[in-house]
Amino acid sequence: MKPFVSVIIPAYNSEKYLKRAVESVLNQTFDSYEIIIVDDGSEDKTGKIAEKFAQENGNIVVIRKQNGGVSSARNSALNVAMGEFVSFLDADDVLHEDFLKELTQEAKKNNLDIVKCRMMRKGKKHSLIAETLIEEDTVIEKNEYDKKIFSYFGKGVTVDSSCFALIKTTIARSVKFDEKLVYGEDTVFMAKAVNQSKRIMYVSKPLYYYIYSENEATESFSDEKNIQNLIYLRNEMETNLSKFIKAKYIKRKYDDAIMNVVYLALQNKSYKDYKNFVEKMKNNKIGTNIAMFRKTWNFPGYLFVKMRYFAYKVVSDAKARLFVIMV
Repeated sequence: MKPFVSVIIPAYNSEKYLKRAVESVLNQTFDSYEIIIVDDGSEDKTGKIAEKFAQENGNIVVIRKQNGGVSSARNSALNVAMGEFVSFLDADDVLHEDFLKELTQEAKKNNLDIVKCRMMRKGKKHSLIAETLIEEDTVIEKNEYDKKIFSYFGKGVTVDSSCFALIKTTIARSVKFDEKLVYGEDTVFMAKAVNQSKRIMYVSKPLYYYIYSENEATESFSDEKNIQNLIYLRNEMETNLSKFIKAKYIKRKYDDAIMNVVYLALQNKSYKDYKNFVEKMKNNKIGTNIAMFRKTWNFPGYLFVKMRYFAYKVVSDAKARLFVIMV
């Protein structure tokens, strides 16, 4: 009998967390599922842990491949998934025991293509439920997407993660993850998936737990390659969302993100290094259409970048402290 849901877990050097993630699926109150663990070229004991689970559980499949990134890992699992729906679980996160039961019930009852729940960020001492402006526990029809979903684009609302969701396998296979993207692959994937869906629902319960280290450093992307990634991401989002959102709003969102990468890239640079960086950007035609970047091509602009990054750090540190004190 085919499983109703295929839970896909990409795992790279995840020996510290994988057991916890897999057991959160095995402990579900819903039993029509399979687990597909993709060992994406791990150099630790991830593969051995995955194989042991597969030997002990007939509904666990292990794929072992060379490291190709999370998009490649998810796509390889989509090729073999047998469930009517797929769900993606990061190896360092966990599911609430009712995750599959609750979302499956809604998917069946309302004939949904995508059903998402809320996410809870869990630290060792504190937890925080992610905010959402989207109307919950109501089915959203295709002709309402622009008002109900994409109108929140750029407002900090979590609508673009492939995790904490069930997605029809046929839709997920048809769009797949863009392996050219270093990051932001979830954003493009979900935009394409939503584009192909007729009925979507967001449920109010926080059933996916993002495990957060209160000491973890903020990840930063600070080179030309990542700026190229953002420009590619911006163009993909414009292509996929142009029927819902005016192109200028999409460009504005990603131009802001590109500028933040520029600030990070130049935070510790001398003025000489700064000028060399600017020349590279000009020669590669990166950012030449971004008004804010053009304003930073001289010495006053260099000072502006320094001050802007300092302000960015102050705000980021304040947000990190705020998360730690919130319960």
